[in-house]
Amino acid sequence: MRKTMVGGLTAFAMMFAITGAMAQTPGLVLYNGKIATLDSKSSIASAVAIAGENIIAVGDDKTVRALAGTATRSIDLGGRTVIPGLIDSHLHAIRAGVTHRSEVDWSDVSSIEEGLAKIAAHAKARPGEWVLVGGGWHMTQMKEQRAPSAAELARAGGDNPVYVQHMYDFAVLNPKAMDRLGITKDSKIPPAGKVLLDDKGEPTGQIEGDLATLSSLFARTVKPDFAEQVAGTRAFFKHLASVGLTGVIDPAGGGMSPEAYQPLFQLWQRGELPIRVSFFFNGRPGQEIADLKQYALMLPRNFGDNWLKALGLGEVMVWGFHDGALGRAPDFKPRPGAPDTLREIAHWAAGRGLRIQMHATMDTTASQILDIFEEVDAKHPIKDLRWVIAHLEDASPRSLDRMKKLGMGYLIQNRTLFEGDRWPKFVAPEIVKRAPPVLEALERGIAVGAGTDGTRVSTHAPFRTLQWMLDGKTAKGIPLRAKEHTPNREQALRMHTIGSAWFSTDEDRRGTIEAGKWADMVVLDADYFTVPEDRISTIKPLLTLVGGKASYAAGPFAALAAQ
Repeated sequence: MRKTMVGGLTAFAMMFAITGAMAQTPGLVLYNGKIATLDSKSSIASAVAIAGENIIAVGDDKTVRALAGTATRSIDLGGRTVIPGLIDSHLHAIRAGVTHRSEVDWSDVSSIEEGLAKIAAHAKARPGEWVLVGGGWHMTQMKEQRAPSAAELARAGGDNPVYVQHMYDFAVLNPKAMDRLGITKDSKIPPAGKVLLDDKGEPTGQIEGDLATLSSLFARTVKPDFAEQVAGTRAFFKHLASVGLTGVIDPAGGGMSPEAYQPLFQLWQRGELPIRVSFFFNGRPGQEIADLKQYALMLPRNFGDNWLKALGLGEVMVWGFHDGALGRAPDFKPRPGAPDTLREIAHWAAGRGLRIQMHATMDTTASQILDIFEEVDAKHPIKDLRWVIAHLEDASPRSLDRMKKLGMGYLIQNRTLFEGDRWPKFVAPEIVKRAPPVLEALERGIAVGAGTDGTRVSTHAPFRTLQWMLDGKTAKGIPLRAKEHTPNREQALRMHTIGSAWFSTDEDRRGTIEAGKWADMVVLDADYFTVPEDRISTIKPLLTLVGGKASYAAGPFAALAAQ
């Protein structure tokens, strides 16, 4: 990033920004900082002025502070780095919010002992209630390199039923949880689950399954009432602000019935959302066509406002076309009839100008999807609709060329952080070292957005994602991506800010720190651009502003939380 102080702005641009600000007196001025604007010139400024929800000026301390009035609050940043608000372009946040108050986060634990201590503390605070670890962790991050046993969960949970899910591989339940769900050694766990038995023929507490199985099993655990769902959604979204997120794009996916959106809608109607939320919606297995058409009629594209927006159809528009998680899809074939269902939905959506997001883990799946999208495009051009493929860790050059021609976007997540260790077992080395091929996409001019696919299959922590984008390592510390396929720090940050904003069609309003845009930004406790690469994941936000208001504030900025 070029360090051109006074923001590196041209004299004309600075004069224009300040002239526009003259008509307004800022309510807040931040100064004496290192403000990474991510504008077209990669400018660095030292001060920013905010009026209402918008940025009105960006530049040097003297010029920007001169705009302050008697009621302006001026905050000394103490030289700290400020970045545009991070946007997770693929986070299952709505689903996570519904059960958040029963869940324990294991994304940052490094040992079984540490994880069990978190479970014990949660169980003590909520006696007799479910304690859930719904995912977002992996055995390889633990020093023991394993999952907990049912006996360990029993000791930690006491009288609480405890459920710990590992990706979409298996779940471990303590005896209280097995009893609560009525699971015995003879139980069937539909559609594809298996109760594992020990050498005496008794249940071990571990249940193997797949996405559908474990999603159904998880849904049988906690049943929060509506007030609890609203409180959990508020708490989870506040937590997301505390890790530096100012916006999320929720892709729908499993467990996303219309009821799941109601806590979010209530917070929106009350004006209580701490971050901006855009979302997709999908239908039930076997009912996709009818459900999607009904939902789309009630929630047209871009329905909402600056805080909540309906985007369109996805991520799993056709369940028979869902190729699962990383490491399970090389031999995937769509179920009979699934291509025809996707073709019908895609034609219907294109004819009405609706947006689509499709899940594709492997290039073989994406190729089949693109065959259908090209067929649709011949009748109803989709280039301006911003259709999207998510995941696609092994995108081939040919698939990227096809996506570019169709005007599609490409969403990448940190999924190889946890699942990458098994990749070399079935993917050629030349594919592993470029996965996901973000630089190849950027070179073609394809919009790329960064995210996590949290909270079941990966951590939702954005700075962990940024570090992974730069070091290409798994949670076990094994490097996969080659240096020549690795973005630099600014490119990675752009994908998590302005790049992700493209997918909610508001890149003209957020994603950079420029006059006229929403005042969404994050003050950091360490400089993202200079901190050692292996410490990027440890960066902590001290202040998260969304629309000029503090959605999170700590340390020297804690007083702003009272705004």
